[in-house]
Amino acid sequence: MTFELKICSGSETDYETIYTSGLVEPGKHIYNITLSRALEKGTYQAIIHVQPYRIGGNHSPTNNADIRTELIVE
Repeated sequence: MTFELKICSGSETDYETIYTSGLVEPGKHIYNITLSRALEKGTYQAIIHVQPYRIGGNHSPTNNADIRTELIVE
C-alpha cells in the first residue's frame, strides 16, 4: 500500500499533499518521513490517504480510505 499525508490549506475541501510514501510491502513499516516543506507550530486538519494494492499480478489499486485527523506540530 501507499500513504499520503495531506493538510488543509484553506477551505475544508482544499488540501495540500506534504508527504507521499513509496510502496510499503506487507509486514513492512514506515519509521521516518520527510515532509515536502517545513510546517510552523500549530494544529493542522489533515487526511491520511491509504491506497492498498492487489498482491501479485499487476498490483492494481483496490479500495482506499481517507482518515481524517489532526497533525500537531510542536
